[in-house]
Formats: sequence, C-alpha cells, structure tokens
Amino acid sequence: MIRVQQLDTLVGGLIGPSSLRCRDGAIWVSDRFDHRVIRLALDTGESSTATYLAGDRPGGLGFLGDELLVVAESSRLVLRLLADGALVRHGDLSKQAQGDLRDLVVDDAGTAFVSDLGRRALGRGSSRGGGRILRVDPDGRPELAAEELEAPNGLALGHGRLYVAEGAAGRITTFAIGPGGVLSDRQTFAEIPAGALAHATMPDGICLDGVGGLWCADPLGMRVVRVEAGGEVTHEIQVGSGLAPSTCGLLAPDVLVIGAGEGFGPAGRRTGCVLAAALVPAAAPITLAS
Repeated sequence: MIRVQQLDTLVGGLIGPSSLRCRDGAIWVSDRFDHRVIRLALDTGESSTATYLAGDRPGGLGFLGDELLVVAESSRLVLRLLADGALVRHGDLSKQAQGDLRDLVVDDAGTAFVSDLGRRALGRGSSRGGGRILRVDPDGRPELAAEELEAPNGLALGHGRLYVAEGAAGRITTFAIGPGGVLSDRQTFAEIPAGALAHATMPDGICLDGVGGLWCADPLGMRVVRVEAGGEVTHEIQVGSGLAPSTCGLLAPDVLVIGAGEGFGPAGRRTGCVLAAALVPAAAPITLAS
C-alpha cells in the first residue's frame, strides 16, 4: 500500500495546468488558459516557456521522437515543435472532431491518439454525446478511432491498450491497440465512486503505475485517486487550499506529480501549481489534506 509522505510545490503561478508529462529529466505541462507549454528542468528547478499558442489553448502533449506534439484545442490541430522553436502542423482533425480537443498520447509506432470532448459541457449525468477518440498516423493522416464516448478527456497507454477517462460518465474505458493504431475490444476498466466532497466523479488526467493501478485526477472531487480494475479506490490525495487537480503523472515509482488550479477559464487566478507527492510504503492508504 502507499502513504503520502509530503507535498512539495515545484512551480506555481499557473492558471489551468493540463496534460502533465515527465520525460528526459523534465516535467512538461500545458497551462491552457495562459496559452503556453511549460518545461520544468528537474536538475535546476527552473521553469521556462517551451512554446506559446497565440489565440488558442494548448491541450494534450506527447512526443514523436524528440519532437513535442501539442494539441491546439479550439482549432482542432496537432502541432509539432521543431528544434528551432517553430510550430508546424502535424495533423488536422477539424473534419473528424465533434468538439474541442483535449488530451494526446503517442504510442511506440508514432501513432497519436487525441480525445475529442464532443458536443456539450462537462458534467457527470449530462446528456453530452459525440465524444470520440481521433487518431493521427505518423505521416499526419487523421482518422476516427472510436466514438460514442461521454466527454473523453485524459488518456494513457499501457499493456497494449489505450485508457480513456470519460469525464461525463465517471469511468475509465480501455481499448486494445491493433496494427496501424486500430482500436478494438472496448472494456470498462473502472467505474470510479464519488468522494466525500462531491456527489459524482469527473475523471480528468490519468496515468498508469505499472503495478495494476491507475492514478486519476478528479477535479470535481478535489482529489487524485488510485483505482484498480473493477473500481476499487485504494488511495486518495486531497491537495487542499481550494485546488482542483486536473492532471497527474509518475515521475518515479515513489513520486506522483499533480497539476492543480483554483479556477478554470481565462478569468482564473494564478494560483495553479505543479506539486510532487512523495509516496512511501504504508500499511493502509490515507488522505492527506493541506
């Protein structure tokens, strides 16, 4: 089992942290409503703007080789960041998307999967429809990969499957990934029960822990939870201070990194941050509130 030993702030002053990724000694995170992608160097602790999307919101992040892929949410594009800092179009999903785009992951073959929220605002129990998973092949060709999802948001890869957080359904759904990135064998990994602070669950950013569990940010419940197949919640972290977690990732087996913010939207205050939760073995899970 896992106990939260402490929470440390790695970077603050954010508005809407999203799609946190850990790679090559750095943490990458989209600050959606500040229109920028931030890179935090772990050796120096210094943060910098990796790229800026004027007039659009950066969403999901992934890597195609050494190049960063960034989702431009409203224009429904997947952009590629070149070594000279230029952003170029990698894939255009405007004809396939039903709504704004959100998260992105890239598999070992270079195929990118992108979540498309669908037609209505988030909220479990809403009648939102049209959510899709879209695919961008390594050559930039767009394809529809899966449909009839309820506000698909956070994505993760593992065990030859794609994991999808369905925000309006409170569940994690998985698909087998076949040759060419074809998705099949749709299954429910977990229905996530509501916590103490909300009547429902709205799964957002997710990551796998490699030992059968999945960490899930739940901004509606103001928490991050670890859930196992079937829906058992084994661990819960409440970051406190009125912050709603929206994304998470494992920096190491014993370090969970969390992105959280106080407000969602352009008027949100710069109280968002990236936190590191030190995890140590424990006899039973606990909830830590600060």
